[in-house]
Amino acid sequence: MSARRLLLVVGFVFIGSFLSATNPPPTLSSISPVVGSTNGGTAVTLSGSNFLTGATVTFGGVSATSVVVTSSSTITAVTPANPAGPANVTVTNPDGQSATLAVVQTPLTNPGFESGSNGWIWNSSGAATIVTNSAQAHSGNNFLQLTAQPTNLPSYSAILGTGSPWSSQFLAVNPGDKITFGGWIARISGDGFARWTIAVADSNQAN
Repeated sequence: MSARRLLLVVGFVFIGSFLSATNPPPTLSSISPVVGSTNGGTAVTLSGSNFLTGATVTFGGVSATSVVVTSSSTITAVTPANPAGPANVTVTNPDGQSATLAVVQTPLTNPGFESGSNGWIWNSSGAATIVTNSAQAHSGNNFLQLTAQPTNLPSYSAILGTGSPWSSQFLAVNPGDKITFGGWIARISGDGFARWTIAVADSNQAN
């Protein structure tokens, strides 16, 4: 009779918990300078918190180059080429957590006069009429028609919020910010001219 061997397998069960450290998410509070070339190549400094070595930076979804995390609160980078206009800036840590400095747009509530004169203030001589005619409107169905006699200076002011043009919402700007504004104008008759204007005030909302 051949000898048989009994193989005894002893299992070990570990009971307990595994703890993993989770890094706090990054925050992105500012970038300097705030404007650069559409061709890229602008050296910028990003400020915030909880930046980790190896973080990446994108401008409008396009990766920046020469990204260096100099500290947990500062990153330097070189901008990529981007179309003209504002772009969101995003910092992504190696653990996948990210922070975005989003472009803040404050659109007019009624830019095409589809809600009549809501959001606009008439502030001069002459006449202002909101016309409904989709064939002549630049977009939508409505447009504003101003009629002036010699020496008349008709004006229509768009406001952000409610009240008069002078109680409109103020938008903070920083040195180097680029502000684009304007619209569409067509002259029906006469030899006058029209222009778009923007009001600028100091930090005390005066002067």
